[in-house]
Amino acid sequence: MNPPDERDVLRLQAEDALGRRIVLRPIQSPEPGLLGRLLDRGGYLLVEYRDRTSGYFWDLDALREVLRVAGEGKTNLSLYEDGRTVDET
Repeated sequence: MNPPDERDVLRLQAEDALGRRIVLRPIQSPEPGLLGRLLDRGGYLLVEYRDRTSGYFWDLDALREVLRVAGEGKTNLSLYEDGRTVDET
């Protein structure tokens, strides 16, 4: 039996903490400094996170940070490396 994927572990922990379903979507964006986005889709929270090289775990820190912000109850925003957020409503 393979160990669970760390992204799934992080997602499940965040779902338990928030009490709602989370869908993860890795993205490759040309936007400089973008870590990810939190988008409220009614029945679930869509979490897009930077994934520069698909199949590798180099951007798990980006996912962790986006999920940390989600844990603060924030949604509908883009999050950047410099800590800046941009409203996505």
